[in-house]
Amino acid sequence: MKKGKKHMDISMRSRIEFALAAGYSARTIARDIGVSLSTVSREIRKHTYESFKGYYGR
Repeated sequence: MKKGKKHMDISMRSRIEFALAAGYSARTIARDIGVSLSTVSREIRKHTYESFKGYYGR
């Protein structure tokens, strides 16, 4: 993600989702997509919810 860009686009969120499903850690995902660990952690926390089938995005 370029410096100064405020929001992640759908492709970056998709990359996070697929990487989580594949078992990668937030730290590894952050390094691979070029953002800070806190950015990835916030995205996971904001867009993860528990349903009766488990966690979305995990």
